[in-house]
Amino acid sequence: MVNLEKANLVERYSDNEHGRRRPTRLTGKGARIVSDAHLIAARTEHIIADAISPLEAAEAEALLQRIRDALQARARE
Repeated sequence: MVNLEKANLVERYSDNEHGRRRPTRLTGKGARIVSDAHLIAARTEHIIADAISPLEAAEAEALLQRIRDALQARARE
């Protein structure tokens, strides 16, 4: 979080209801970077979708879900 603050991507602010609590929010710069990342991800998804069939997409999704599940299970050990 400190590095994100130093890069001016997030800022902490005071919470009047909880004196010691310091919530964090994106700065304008941080919000623009997140927005750009969403656009890049959407473009990448379109490129992938155009390159494979719907069946291949479903198979890839199932495989990635299995990998995710295996990694989550390992992390809980």
